[in-house]
Amino acid sequence: MKLSLYLELKEIIPKCRSRRQLKRSVGIMYPEIPIETIGSIYSQEYQRKMKKTHHKHNSPERRKLYYDMFFEKAANKEKHIIINMARKFDLSPCMLARILMDEYLEQNPKPRHFEQTTPKRMIISQLFKNPQKLPHVVLAMAVHEAVIADEHYGPFPDNIKRAVGFEHEQKLCKWCQDNDIHFMSEDDMRKEGYDKTPDVKLLIPIAVDGYAINWIESKASFGDEESHTTYVRDQLGPYTNRFGPGLVIYWFGFIDALDCQREHGIAVSDGLPKTVEKINPELWAKNLDWEFPKAPRWDPFDFEF
Repeated sequence: MKLSLYLELKEIIPKCRSRRQLKRSVGIMYPEIPIETIGSIYSQEYQRKMKKTHHKHNSPERRKLYYDMFFEKAANKEKHIIINMARKFDLSPCMLARILMDEYLEQNPKPRHFEQTTPKRMIISQLFKNPQKLPHVVLAMAVHEAVIADEHYGPFPDNIKRAVGFEHEQKLCKWCQDNDIHFMSEDDMRKEGYDKTPDVKLLIPIAVDGYAINWIESKASFGDEESHTTYVRDQLGPYTNRFGPGLVIYWFGFIDALDCQREHGIAVSDGLPKTVEKINPELWAKNLDWEFPKAPRWDPFDFEF
C-alpha cells in the first residue's frame, strides 16, 4: 500500500464508531482494499488512541466521576449504562468497565469467590470472564454487556486475535510442509531452549527472488511504520542477529516503504512466497563454501525508513 493511501485511511477510519460503519463507509469508498486490511488499520488506530488517552481517563478525578455517574444511572434504572458512558466519553467499554470494577473493589470487600490475598488485578481479570461473581447485580450485568459489545478490548477481541494469529501460523507451517521445506516451529525452538523464536526457522535456507531466507515471522495484522519499528526492535532484528536474514509476512498488507531493509536482513511481504529456490541438502552438508548474500549485523541505532 502506498504511504499516501495509508495516510488517507488514517484520516477517515477513526471517524467510524464500529466495524459495521467501517464496512458501510470506508469499504465502499475503497473497494479495492480488502475489508480485513481496513479492519486491521482501524483496530490499530483505535488501540493507540486508547493508550494515549488512558492516563486522562484513569486520573482520580475521572475515576470518581465515572463511578458516581454509573451508580446514579443505575439508581435511575437506565439501560446500557457502560456502553452509553463509553460512547459519551470516547472510551473503550471494557476499559471503562475495568475502571468501575477497580473502584468498586476499592470501596467494598472482595467478592466471596476470591481469597483476601488474591491481587486485585487478578480478580478483575477473572471478573471479566465471570461477571456474575460481582456482588452488585447491575454492575455485573453492565460489565457482561460491555465485554460482549467491545470490539477492541477484553476477552473476546483477545481470543479472536489469538485464533487469527494461530490460523495464519498454521497456514505458514502447512506451506513449508507442502513445499518440502524443512523447518523448526516456534514450539520446537522453545523445547530446544532458544531465547528468540520466530514462527518458522528454516533448517536449510531458501532463496526468494534471489534473497536468502533463514526464518519467517507471521503477523496477522497490517504493517505500518509504528508497529513495524517495534517488531524490528523487539523481534525481527534479534532474529537477524542470531539466524541471518529472514522474512516477515504481514497478511493484511503493509506500507510499501517498509520493505527497505533487506540489506539489514529483513524482507517484508503480504503473503507466502510464490517462487522458491531450494538448496540440495547433500550439497549444503558437503559444500562448506556455499554462501548466500550475508546481511550485516543489525544495529537498532541505525534503522531508518
